Amino acid sequence: MTIDLLLKQARENINAVEGSKGRVKDAHVKAAESLLDQVIEADKKNPTAYVWKGVLKFRLKDYTGSIEDFTRALRLDPDESNVLNWRGVAYRYLDKPKKALADFTRSLKSDPGNPKTLYYRGVAYAELGRFKKAKVDLTKAIILDPENTIAYCELGFVLTKLSEYSDAVNVLTKAIGFEPKIAANYINRGTAFHKLGRHDKAIADYKKAIKLDPKIIQIHAAIGDALRLSGKPKEANAKYDLVLADIDNDKIGERERYIGAVLAARGLRELGKEVTRDYAKEAVQKGILTKKEVDEFLEHKS
Repeated sequence: MTIDLLLKQARENINAVEGSKGRVKDAHVKAAESLLDQVIEADKKNPTAYVWKGVLKFRLKDYTGSIEDFTRALRLDPDESNVLNWRGVAYRYLDKPKKALADFTRSLKSDPGNPKTLYYRGVAYAELGRFKKAKVDLTKAIILDPENTIAYCELGFVLTKLSEYSDAVNVLTKAIGFEPKIAANYINRGTAFHKLGRHDKAIADYKKAIKLDPKIIQIHAAIGDALRLSGKPKEANAKYDLVLADIDNDKIGERERYIGAVLAARGLRELGKEVTRDYAKEAVQKGILTKKEVDEFLEHKS
């Protein structure tokens, strides 16, 4: 069997992995691994074989292993932009945005007009808190590919972080039109409405987000803030209490519970209520939130 045919069959098996389960999935994985091993045995300097080994491991969520194979491929073909993108995304999944950013930037040197790479780099910039640069890349990505719906979601989030709330509302409204079942879009648009003083619209968006994902307990605290600023302290108090009542509910993620508790406790104090339990201190001591994250929540003015 020729190398081209071995690679073709390996690709077919790898593409079949994503939609299969159990023994069928295992069979596709083993077949792909065997075929790629045959290619490498015949030609140890074939970069494509290492690329597909990396893709297989990526699909199996072995991101560290996929990076190793993508790196081998790049040693053989250093300027392959597609492989740099794969490795960059793998770095993102491993929470290494600086390395991801380096790969996407390198990829854009050889393919500067690639909208997917611009999107990826924009997200990496956002993860590093470099929101102005993220805005530039995401805007370019949308101009080049107006059908990239997820780019609208990310750009809306970035605009909110840049305090460009009116623009954020407009972009997120488009994002919701494309993807009406993504809770984060409603959360981010709700935040923008909230900052614009349009509290009723903020509350409506927050409620839609909770309907889509009931485990986002911290959004109840955001609703509490909107109610408090709308001159409805009793309703706000009830929302804050609801969040704190779920602090030990292990059906909800621990991080979400503590973010909600920190925000709710802050809201109750704004209402002049006494909160004896120090949720912020607990979150830091348990390693659930960093001190920097807690400080940002406590300094944030609703």
